[in-house]
Amino acid sequence: MNRALAKTPLVSAGGPPRCAACGGRLTFGTDTQGRTMEQCDCGYRGYVSLRTGIAVPNYPAPAPASS
Repeated sequence: MNRALAKTPLVSAGGPPRCAACGGRLTFGTDTQGRTMEQCDCGYRGYVSLRTGIAVPNYPAPAPASS
């Protein structure tokens, strides 16, 4: 093992992407036009932004459930 690598602390990943509305895990898929979408079980849906910095319009997040 390389000693320099052994001394370097590892940076942990941020974990799976989370929903902004409920905090649940997001799932990813594509629509019929090939655009990448993110979805959550709470009803949130949105298109993933392009890396060029041009944002694709998102669906609005669902209203929070009242208890």
